[in-house]
Amino acid sequence: MTLNALSPDSKFLQLLREFDRNLFLELKKSGCPHCGGQLDTANYWRKTRGMGVELELCFSLCCRNEGCRRRSKPRSVRFFGQKVYGAWVLIMAVEYCRELGLGGQIARQTIARWRMFWKNHLSESGPFVVWARGLLPIGATITESPGSMFCHFGYPARDSWLLILKFFAQAL
Repeated sequence: MTLNALSPDSKFLQLLREFDRNLFLELKKSGCPHCGGQLDTANYWRKTRGMGVELELCFSLCCRNEGCRRRSKPRSVRFFGQKVYGAWVLIMAVEYCRELGLGGQIARQTIARWRMFWKNHLSESGPFVVWARGLLPIGATITESPGSMFCHFGYPARDSWLLILKFFAQAL
């Protein structure tokens, strides 16, 4: 698999956009998590590495109540918070950088930083691992890299990517 197989024109990224849009619509219907007020659309454009050359629309909402006006962002299968790279790159590149065609595109220091990120999030007593153990089969092995859980989602089948991203988006 190469980076070109996951270009912005591909069905894969279209599917991720659609899934994110559904999460956005659910949050908009539920109202402001802080005061219960109505939420207005406050989307913005974002250039995320690993998502192609085009800008990606990041779904966001803002409370309409004058005393609140807080921003609410739905979970995303495309973005991990403020990270510069897309979620699928952050999850996959730690173990499959060369296979994804990202060998010379991501600095070794960045990969090392991501390994530390996953090591911290996947520590045995961490909240993510406790949560994941409740969803994964009994006896599932969770190591210090996200790839240790891929087999539980049917990886390497192409359809498994969305399941993997949904799983990580729920907790991170």
